[in-house]
Amino acid sequence: MSKIELIIHAGAGKTGSTAIQQALGRNQGRLEKQGACYCGLVFDRVGAPRKPGVPISEEFDGKLRLGPEAFGDYLRSQLAGVQDYCKQHELQRAIWSNEAIFSQVETVGPALRRLSDDFNLRFVAFVRRQDYWFLSAYKQWGIRHKNYSGVVQDFETWYQRFKPNGDFSKTLAQWESYVGIDRMDIRVYDKTDDVLSDFLSLIGIDGSGFTLANDRGYQSPPPSVLALYKIFNSQFEDSVHPEALSRALERTKLLGFPTKAIQPDLGLPNRTRLEAILTEFADSNRSLERYSKREYSVAFPSDSMRRDPSEDIVDSDQLVASLLLMLVEQDKRLQRCEARLRKLEDAQSTP
Repeated sequence: MSKIELIIHAGAGKTGSTAIQQALGRNQGRLEKQGACYCGLVFDRVGAPRKPGVPISEEFDGKLRLGPEAFGDYLRSQLAGVQDYCKQHELQRAIWSNEAIFSQVETVGPALRRLSDDFNLRFVAFVRRQDYWFLSAYKQWGIRHKNYSGVVQDFETWYQRFKPNGDFSKTLAQWESYVGIDRMDIRVYDKTDDVLSDFLSLIGIDGSGFTLANDRGYQSPPPSVLALYKIFNSQFEDSVHPEALSRALERTKLLGFPTKAIQPDLGLPNRTRLEAILTEFADSNRSLERYSKREYSVAFPSDSMRRDPSEDIVDSDQLVASLLLMLVEQDKRLQRCEARLRKLEDAQSTP
């Protein structure tokens, strides 16, 4: 059997990766009919046998933290399982999609280079114009999924810490040193209205019959909902996962919890500030042109941002309404639980 083509989709984050992963996961059978399989984010769909009692995502993250050598051994083991699966099902290609590895190049890159004799590697990544990208990233990782300590930071404070992540050409140059430019396909998120179709077309997969999810993965919620996340997440010193808000409302531990007065204004940057950010990366973005191909130019659109993000004003009436709706829904659920509990108690008391 000839070498399997391993397509590594490395994100970057906030460029439609979740939509791609959801579609691939929902359509494994259709992929296999076209000679390909989807390995999952952490080889949770196709890979080596799982260790009992250890969540596969925790195992992946743990190996990643151990560095290139340990992760390389782990990756070789997982991809041996992928090879066996492809051989058993007569498949020629495997797709691994995980946007988290885009910034983990110094750990994942050496591991992939060690496997270049066993697989035909193909690296695919999407980049996004920095004004839009930082705005979207702030809403997700600055507010909704607070991944730092303290209250939710304003955009400028968060940006200064997160700024290195927007230097796409620098990160891609690192990837190039491990996989080679001839194995890289770099796409511009801003140039397509459908990142999934663009990705599938690029790798030669017909997605016309695919079953798709109804949502858009981590689509930014409206300003009033983001304000709820800002207020809630600021009550905790440590990082907070987005699911914590909905779960926290169900816990009685929140009763009497000392709260902090947090202004609901999101503090988003205005269009001028984001244009200045884009200017900061002008030289870096020009360097992306070296990844262009005859049929595709790796260059961001030059048009101005369509809407000024600072105009996203939080309406206090909408905020209160959202809270009331949440409280009413929780009250309905509590009433249903109490009714079921009474039925169980009545059944147990009946001789």
